[in-house]
Amino acid sequence: MKRLWMFLLLGMMVHLCWSQETDAPMTAEDYYKQSNYRNRTGWLLLGGGAVLGFTGVLIPMGNQIDENCWLFCKRENEDLKLALFLTGGLSMVGSIPVFIASGSSYRKGLRLEMKSKRTELPFRMPNVPVYHPAVQLTITL
Repeated sequence: MKRLWMFLLLGMMVHLCWSQETDAPMTAEDYYKQSNYRNRTGWLLLGGGAVLGFTGVLIPMGNQIDENCWLFCKRENEDLKLALFLTGGLSMVGSIPVFIASGSSYRKGLRLEMKSKRTELPFRMPNVPVYHPAVQLTITL
């Protein structure tokens, strides 16, 4: 009976313990891929929005609903034209943050890293390494 309670307590504690983390930090290559995907998404939103807006403009006006109207008359296709035009415009405006995020990911790939570089100075003490802080620009091609 004691063993059963011990195994039950051990089994409950296993779920409370932290295990090894599997998320590795993003590399410059990962940032470039993310930037490429976001850039493609932005162009798709921009192109689709332009097509929708242009389609909304090209749809014919349609017949007038009220024959006695002389100013601001309602027409048959007015709602469809407006819906297509506004959806296209919102899609094009929605592509702007995607392009901004794409540029941000690209700049993170070109990050500046502060590292301590090993140099050997012959005029101080020969063959004794000295560590100096250095700025390294990493560009992956």
